[in-house]
Amino acid sequence: MRNKQRLFWQMGIALILVILGLGLYVGFNFPPKFDDKVVSVSLMKQELTPDGINYTLKVENNSSYTLKDNTLYFTARRYMMPVKAKATQGNNTNIKPGGTVTFMVYVPKKQFQDLQSSQTITSVVMLKGYVSWWFWKVPFNKGGGIDINHPTLA
Repeated sequence: MRNKQRLFWQMGIALILVILGLGLYVGFNFPPKFDDKVVSVSLMKQELTPDGINYTLKVENNSSYTLKDNTLYFTARRYMMPVKAKATQGNNTNIKPGGTVTFMVYVPKKQFQDLQSSQTITSVVMLKGYVSWWFWKVPFNKGGGIDINHPTLA
């Protein structure tokens, strides 16, 4: 009789844990899913130097999660190897909800030698990192194009 009661309680506790787990999964986005539409990457300015062009890019986190270990890659033209951008303002390791980070990337002049002046080209950016929620790490990639007006290179 005692063994039947113990088995009954164990089965009841197991059933409660399963229901609780399903409730967390469905009700509380568990484990978290990340929507990359709430993160934006935009061109703030481009500055012509004697040797090339400096691009300043801004990353905005409009999500409810902190973005961690972020790396921004920039490709100014098709067939160009991606260049890793350097964070110049803000903390690229942890971008808090509502926070922004400024990145700067330099592209040598030789990448643009064959272009006409004032020609619009589409560059490509890729932001990589992860979202941490308790002990889960959810990786994300945010990619897209940014139209840049190619300045006259003398």
